[in-house]
Amino acid sequence: MRVRTPIFEQAFSKYPDTVADMLKVAQHRGWTRLKIDGDDAFRREVWIQGRAMGLDIKGYQPRDRDRQAAGQPASRRPLEERLRMASVVVRNLIPNPEAQRRLLNHAAAAIARITDRGSPERRSRTHDRQR
Repeated sequence: MRVRTPIFEQAFSKYPDTVADMLKVAQHRGWTRLKIDGDDAFRREVWIQGRAMGLDIKGYQPRDRDRQAAGQPASRRPLEERLRMASVVVRNLIPNPEAQRRLLNHAAAAIARITDRGSPERRSRTHDRQR
């Protein structure tokens, strides 16, 4: 089903339950996938409510907070991919190679501290010191 009508978008802004009702109708008809258009707030609301109902919603790029609102875990890219992306941004925005190196080393050290905190070996050493 493709949802896009100016009348529906106007109704959505006046009656927030309209989105829930529309999605219930779609679910009752056996529709499992929806393609949505419209303004960002409308598409966000349809995506959140639709995903919470188990529907596959296309036409909106959710953020982590949207996934959380829909009751889904936030997506996390693998650490290596995120570091690679950060490296590209740093190299494009900071012209000084020495400053780039310092910033990327600082980021790598911070990530090492965070990931080390979660390791079982680290937790047991911390726990032993507290005894």
